[in-house]
Formats: sequence, structure tokens, C-alpha cells
Amino acid sequence: MAITYATWNPSDKNANVTLSSWNLTASVAWWVTHYAARATIWKSSGKWYWEVTVISNVWIMFIWVGNVLMSIVNDSYVWFDVKWWSYYTLGTKYTSAGGSAYASAYTNGDVIWVALDMDAGTITMYKNNVSQWVMFNSLTWTLFPAISLYWASSISAKFGATAFTYSPPGWFSWLSTGTPDNNFLMFF
Repeated sequence: MAITYATWNPSDKNANVTLSSWNLTASVAWWVTHYAARATIWKSSGKWYWEVTVISNVWIMFIWVGNVLMSIVNDSYVWFDVKWWSYYTLGTKYTSAGGSAYASAYTNGDVIWVALDMDAGTITMYKNNVSQWVMFNSLTWTLFPAISLYWASSISAKFGATAFTYSPPGWFSWLSTGTPDNNFLMFF
């Protein structure tokens, strides 16, 4: 079976988000506030892993997962929608129900990796290979990776087509369609 790796989706982003580097880097200009993009692949079961490296962050950034039914193209403020869960720059976790204290803040150069376990219904964030613990549980639906950027922010994602900075936790797979025979063996 052929493998297709996720990227940021050029057809499923706000027009103010610029994609580059094979649609793995997302950026917004100085005057742009809170515009979102989501990935090309979403999942409703299994254990999935991806990394986001903060290239530049002047003010605010959200790294999140959301329901496939959510509209991105016209969204500027993602928190007005339902069924999404995010890790905010200042270390707060947010959902459509509001925000609360969660973990360490992140900034330029930090690698945030996401472990989405749709079988257990959990999402755990890691900052520079240090677990920030389970961010949310009881997740259901079909979910996709997404980001929301603000004022001259940019990020670069790794979904599996290129080498990860850190090794995924056991039994997690890169975000792709299709599964090569050795997919899980490489992470022991």
C-alpha cells in the first residue's frame, strides 16, 4: 500500500496563512491575527505522532487538534468553534469551553510533539522531549492536526516524511495513510 504523509493543507487554511517547504512550514505576516490551517490527514482511531517546531513567535500561537467538521478557511479565532483542543504559547490549554493552566510556555526553537491516542481518547503534548502530561482525555470524533498563528509567527511540522527530532513513544505511528510493514518496529 502506498504511503501518503500529512502536510498542511493548501486547500484547508485561511488565505492569510502562507505555506512553504512542501507545505510543512506555515507563516503569517505582521498585521495578521489568529489565522488557522489544518493538516491533510485526520484520524478517528489508532495512535499518531507529529512534531511542530516554533520558528518565530512574536505573540500568540496555538497547536491543536479539531473535529473534521470544523470550518478552517474562514476562521480567524478558532476558539469560537466546537470540538477542538489546544496548547497555547503561554502554557495554557484551551478548548471551546475555555482555558486553564496546563504546562510550560513555549517559544522560538522549541519542538512541540503531539501524541494523539484515539484508542484511549487522549492527547499528550511534549516540549523538547519532556512530557507535559495528558492535556485532554475523552476525545472522540475524527480529529486533525491544526495550528493558529498570530503576528509574524511561523512553524514547521514533521508528520513522518522527514526524520523526527525525537523518537515517538512506543506504538505510535507517524501521521500518514497506509502503514509500511516496519512502521511500528522502528520506534522500539
